[in-house]
Amino acid sequence: MRARLAVPLALLALSLLALASCSVDGPPASKPDAAPLEHIAGADSALQRFSAALVAGDSITITSLAGEHFTLVEDGRTLDLEATLGALHAMQSQGRLSRSLGKLTTHLKGRVAWSHYHVTGEVQGPGAAVAFKRVETAVLERDSDERWRVMLMSSMPEPAPH
Repeated sequence: MRARLAVPLALLALSLLALASCSVDGPPASKPDAAPLEHIAGADSALQRFSAALVAGDSITITSLAGEHFTLVEDGRTLDLEATLGALHAMQSQGRLSRSLGKLTTHLKGRVAWSHYHVTGEVQGPGAAVAFKRVETAVLERDSDERWRVMLMSSMPEPAPH
């Protein structure tokens, strides 16, 4: 009889010991990281807002979405944020810009995302509209406030089909 009671008593003792080791006053659970698809959607959204700000000539939004040491490489020229804004305003003084991003393909590794996409658009200048097709890539970084920042963009003419 004693042997039959020993096993259930041992299990009960182990259960009580395990329960007692749980602490109510332990550190709070950390906020779970968003799923990778949520981060990719956030990076894509930042690129869409950046593109819309380029069309609008919205320096404040562009600056808020650009990361520290932002660099644009366009047709072999390297521009920092200030030069990018200057080129944008110079172009807009000559006419109106429209641009539309094609399907973004975005990849994620930790706090860094990189995308490539096609851009179609038009620069409406005095007397004529000039259409363009470009291939762009962008590298974004998620900052300490969990906001995506555009760190690097590259833009070049879309190659002619073969």
